[in-house]
Amino acid sequence: MDLQPLQSVIASFPKAVVLGAAVILGLAYVSSSSKKSVPRDPNLPPQLTSISWKEYAEMAFISPYGPISVLDLVREFGEADFEVPRLPFAPPFYLLSDYRSARKALEDVNSTKWDRTNLFFKRTTHDGVNMIIAEGHRWKHVRKSTASAFSAPNVKLMVTQIDVIVDEWIEEILKPFVEAKKPISILGEMNKITANVIAQVAFDYDINDEERSQFLIDLSTCWTEFGVKPMANLPRQISFTAWMFPGIRKGRKASKRMFEFCRKMLDSYRAKDDKDKKPHKLIHMIIEDGEYEDDGERIRDMIGYVIAGFDTTANTLSFALRELAMNPEEQEKLRTALRQAADPESARNCPELRMFTKEILRMYPATAMGSIRQLGNDLELPTTKKIIPKGSIVITPYYAIQRNENLYDNPDTFKPSRWEDPTREQSMSLLAFSLGRRGCQGQALANAEMNEIL
Repeated sequence: MDLQPLQSVIASFPKAVVLGAAVILGLAYVSSSSKKSVPRDPNLPPQLTSISWKEYAEMAFISPYGPISVLDLVREFGEADFEVPRLPFAPPFYLLSDYRSARKALEDVNSTKWDRTNLFFKRTTHDGVNMIIAEGHRWKHVRKSTASAFSAPNVKLMVTQIDVIVDEWIEEILKPFVEAKKPISILGEMNKITANVIAQVAFDYDINDEERSQFLIDLSTCWTEFGVKPMANLPRQISFTAWMFPGIRKGRKASKRMFEFCRKMLDSYRAKDDKDKKPHKLIHMIIEDGEYEDDGERIRDMIGYVIAGFDTTANTLSFALRELAMNPEEQEKLRTALRQAADPESARNCPELRMFTKEILRMYPATAMGSIRQLGNDLELPTTKKIIPKGSIVITPYYAIQRNENLYDNPDTFKPSRWEDPTREQSMSLLAFSLGRRGCQGQALANAEMNEIL
């Protein structure tokens, strides 16, 4: 093997960069290969030792089957709450698949989002703080100024617009495909619908096909380069070394394009005559919030709302349509109930639709790997009374929590009727929209959008 080209490249780097990278990699190796000789504190939850941190990261965060693998891991290990292998330079890392433990962690007002998981959101919003990762006043003033955007009266206004978008899609896309007996990419089409919904309903902007296509490509690029690949690759996470990776540079170009597109939507709304502006729109509330320091913060929050409400809803809808296709009896039951409804409002609230959407959210939570928090206090687990120390990282894997064999009969089977008379434990374990002060702000809109499309 000819090493001369590689040696030439290394020689061109500043010595500080080479030394820094060597130190980082060396410490990572020591961290992953060293063994603790001290006895484990009996007050701590049990520890998973059968796999390394790298194996866990690849299994849980990089593999497309991550949620399924974590569920299998929980079932095989036989413990609901336990410590998983620690990532290099990270605090202790615990997985909480008991819904009671997860709820307690999420409801702890002193817990915060973990800096390392914030990296994806920061880079995707063009290297700036946004409402998803912010704490303190930066987060509170946004939640306060935009809360009414998701109130019941405003959601009703949104539903009317969603109805128009869906009707247009049925006439222009779905019917021609059905008549021609051609296959259709449901996920691709749901992505288009939800992108149109966010642009029109939230930002009062008519997005064209080219803009939508580029935005979806850029968002996917950011997820791959900023979200997936860095999880088991420490140098990709550190600014000091991240610039060396072509994928990181590609992601930064994508995030810049998204930033400029959201600036275009912001400017478009500002340019409207006052009589054409709509105070109930999310973009109106963002613009009117005078506590933003500049438009850069506003634009980053616009991207944040897209991240929070775009592919999450599209994925859930795709799974819903998949289950309908695979379960013709459930499909006929739901269709009959909807057709028998006296009016559209009755259809949206019919019990069969409610049970169906609950079962979809249980089996296919949008954030299947769950929420990650850094504990602000020691956490006593409700069931075992074990203590997770303050500063530890906890993850609440909703996919595993909501398929608990102790709570649900045949948890891997699609069965909407289980929600006809659910137990208290089943209702409390449904955490698809997270919980606590950082729970999903747009939950009402997401449910309304799903019900309307179905």
